[in-house]
Amino acid sequence: MKNMKRLATIFAVLTATAMAAAQEVTFSSIPRGKSTIQTGQWMGRDAWAPDRITNVTNPGYPGTSSVYRFVVKPGDKVGGWSGERAEFSGIRTAKGVLSENEGSGTQYYAFSVYIPAGWKAPEVDPSAKVAWGTFLQLHGPLGFLNSPPVSMDLIHHYTISVRGGDADVLGNWHGTIYELNDGGAIRFDQWEDFVLMIKFARDGKGAVRLWRRTDSVLTNVFELVGVPTLVFKPSVEAKAPSARQRTLAGAHYWKQGFYRSTSSNVITTLYQTGLVRASTFDAAAVAAFGNHERARGYEGRSEKTSP
Repeated sequence: MKNMKRLATIFAVLTATAMAAAQEVTFSSIPRGKSTIQTGQWMGRDAWAPDRITNVTNPGYPGTSSVYRFVVKPGDKVGGWSGERAEFSGIRTAKGVLSENEGSGTQYYAFSVYIPAGWKAPEVDPSAKVAWGTFLQLHGPLGFLNSPPVSMDLIHHYTISVRGGDADVLGNWHGTIYELNDGGAIRFDQWEDFVLMIKFARDGKGAVRLWRRTDSVLTNVFELVGVPTLVFKPSVEAKAPSARQRTLAGAHYWKQGFYRSTSSNVITTLYQTGLVRASTFDAAAVAAFGNHERARGYEGRSEKTSP
């Protein structure tokens, strides 16, 4: 009888914990099959053809019913924009369109990436004279011709870019590409787990942190504190006739997939499980990596996770 009561107590605690974590998750695009309903959905696809973004089961990720394959080929220009891409764009939840601004506070984003062997880096863009490759980006407000305020990048290895601030003063293409503390080397033919934290701010009160799974533990590999993580243009906001339109003029949105410099000799293929957005580290990690062995690492972390 005592054992039954003990088991019932443990079950109640675990159930309550799972429900609390679920409430902290505001978006998840990870396919879980019929047993789990996704929280929200991507609003659009920026891709040259339907076969550039597909659901596949190989390589599989534990706990998912499928993963997303992104393919970018030479000439995959979409909407007249620069570079070539295959990306999901914009988040919608049951509460409506989810955009990021200072009211977002601090959020955690968990995702997994698989880079197959034979990876070829994007080429130098003939017009921009630089090479780039981005697989997750916080896009600036519509109409802003800016680099993303925060992005996860991949050319020869993983890097992270932070480019927030006043674009009227700093210009459209300001910012810095940062190396990860572990060097960012690609681990080919295996899933890589990441958790990205952003404290959203237009001024110098923002922060960015990144964890990457190493030896089963999500390890802090990047930290930048005291920086703007949103981009804004007072010249645009001044023309907005209402407070609501000024808010819309500052609305940022997410894109996931691959966006690269124009590359006439490279076909890019990579895989991602999807994206989870949550208000805590633990909720994001559990929702993204599932209740299996790969999720154990977050429990033993020693890093301070609050901004």
